[in-house]
This record gives sequence, structure tokens and C-alpha cells, in this order.
Amino acid sequence: MPELKIDSASALLEEAKALDASDVHLDPLPAGVRVRMRIDGRFIDRPMVEGADADRLIGRLKILAGLMVYRSDIPQEGRLELGNGREGRLAVIPSVNGEKATIRLFSNAGDRDSVAGLDLPEEHERWLNQALRLETGLVLVVGPSGSGKTTTLYAVVQEILAKRGDFCQVCSIEDPVEQYITGATQVEVDRSRELDFSSGLKFLLRQDPEVVMVGEIRDAETARVAVRAAMTGHLVFSTLHCGRAAEGRPRLLEMGVPEYAVNLGLVGVLAQRLMRRSCRECGGEGCERCHETGYKGRQLVSECVDRRHNEPSPTLEEMATRMVEAGQIPMSEMERFFGGGV
Repeated sequence: MPELKIDSASALLEEAKALDASDVHLDPLPAGVRVRMRIDGRFIDRPMVEGADADRLIGRLKILAGLMVYRSDIPQEGRLELGNGREGRLAVIPSVNGEKATIRLFSNAGDRDSVAGLDLPEEHERWLNQALRLETGLVLVVGPSGSGKTTTLYAVVQEILAKRGDFCQVCSIEDPVEQYITGATQVEVDRSRELDFSSGLKFLLRQDPEVVMVGEIRDAETARVAVRAAMTGHLVFSTLHCGRAAEGRPRLLEMGVPEYAVNLGLVGVLAQRLMRRSCRECGGEGCERCHETGYKGRQLVSECVDRRHNEPSPTLEEMATRMVEAGQIPMSEMERFFGGGV
């Protein structure tokens, strides 16, 4: 990967955008700050920022995000303007060696503004399109952190607005709002105002929405309110942290949602992963376009279950195998996810 000198916060952000990084981690060490960028899911080390330059870099980023520069003893987070309508999020937290900072670079709003743009397998795209035409019910998107769940929700919301916007009110409760969507009422979680997912969802349901997006179901109360909304005339889309599509229903039960409510309210569960694609320019050999890694971009791999089925067909492994055979992802990437390889 070419060396790009990091001499300011602006240069750091420009480099991250140029390299298509999704996150930038600034890890404090006794001698300075270690800089790592997450590109296609993998960390790439960048030149370390040493001494006083490290403090100035963190301080400048805090100014850009509207944070209190004079406070380095408390966690803080704020929004960053990245230019050309793109935004990010800066989160800082004190550690034993100084402040640790993480930058999340949000995707451009138009990157995946429809279900077709997600590049889902044909059968799952068809299933999701059928689900978003429903009038009521709860649709869950599950997977680990960084698996693209929020991107899928945004695509769903924009698809609904494009096709049904004149006939429905779309509202969301998010933490944070990563993209501003024209036509949707978006509310951001703010615990300082006692506005969390469960309370925000309750108030949104009084705004006469037909469609509600809940950024994440994190607790039992949010789960109960979301399922109740799905049973009382609303179409609800949300994410849940679990690994497989078949785990979505048991997870709701574990969170205390009555079984009859889950049976009536849950439409289905889409599980997904993001796996690195082989670089199309070099076939995985390494080139300038893929920064000599052999990988460029990521491929969505998914499975789903609905009311009629308890187990997915095909499974994540079966879908990944198809993509390996089609040359979309390398075998090493499948082994990393499912076989313990690296």
C-alpha cells in the first residue's frame, strides 16, 4: 500500500476516504498513536503519529466533531463532516495511555439506495421485496457487528419510500442516524434526554406511521414494543445481534416476548455476513487497485427463515460455497468465516 503522510486530521480523513476505509482506529501507546484503517473488514496499519503530533491530531478531530477539547477524562462522541455530503462519527474514550479515538465513515446515501443495490442472492432479494410490500409484521436483519445490517435497513426504507411514499409515513429511531433519508422522520437516541430505543419507539408510534425502522433491538422492552407494533398495524424493520437466521425467533423469546406474540408478529429473519471479494483486476494476485491485498470490496452472503420454515435453505455456508464456485469470493475467505482459517 502506498505511503501517505498523515500530518493533520484533514489529511487522515482524506486518506481514509481515498482507501475506502469503513473505520479508522487511533490507539494510544506510550510513544504516540498507532493508526489503523479497516478496509474491507481487515485492519491495515498506517504510519504511527508520535509525541505532540498525536495530541494535536486527537485535539483537531475533537474540534471538527464539536467535542470538548479540554476534557480528556470522559467518553465523548460527535458527528464529522467529510465533504461531498458524506459524514462520519468520532468516538473518544480515555485509556491508560491517553485518549483512544475511533472514526466511523458512513456510506454515501446513494451507494445502496434500493434492495436491488444490496446484491443479495436472487431468492433472498425476492423474499425481502415481498416482505416490504406487507402492511404489518416484524422483519429482522441479524448478524455480527460490521455485517451490513444497517445498510440493508436503509435500502429497505428507501425502497419503500420510492414505491409507497405517497401512501405511508416512515419513521425511524436510530443510534446514531448514519444517513439522512428524504421523506422519512428520523429520530436519534439521546440518553441525556431519556430518549432511548424503547421510549423513542413508543413516541414514534403516536406519529401515525405505517412503517417503522428500529436501528437495533437491544433490550426486552424494545423487543416487546416492536413486536406489539407489528401486531397492531405497523410494518417494522429492525436489527438484532445473533449469528443465524434461525436464532432470531428464540432470541425474542429469551428477551421475554410472549410466544404467541412472536408467532403472530414475526414475518421472518434475514441473516447476513460481508465477505471479501477477490479483486477483479488481478484475480487475487495483488495490484495497485486492491492495494496489493488481492481483495477489493465485499460480497453480501445471506440466509433467511420465515413463518413457514424453522431452518434456512440454503444456509450461509451453502450460499458462500456457491460464490466460491462462481469465483466471487476466494476459498480462504470462506475458511476464515466458517472453517477457522485466516
